[in-house]
Amino acid sequence: MTTSGWAWDAAAPGAGACGVSDDEDRARLAAEEWLASRPGAVAVLDAARLADGTTTLSAWWARDGQPRRSRRLRDGRITWARVPWRAPGAGAW
Repeated sequence: MTTSGWAWDAAAPGAGACGVSDDEDRARLAAEEWLASRPGAVAVLDAARLADGTTTLSAWWARDGQPRRSRRLRDGRITWARVPWRAPGAGAW
């Protein structure tokens, strides 16, 4: 069983999607495939690990890295840029 991998979440007006993969490239390609037909959509890709929920009855995927956010270029290509990390409680952006 894989206990670490890559998770992505995406949102567009009226739609959303997410996924997990054991391979960064597969996770990124899955997110890009979903984003391709939704010009206003944005996705976030991040390393993740399988964690036991202390307040739930099931395990969940906890983000565990420096996330990247999708950006659509004018020619339609999708690129990924790192999201600046801020310590919890560091204040507003």
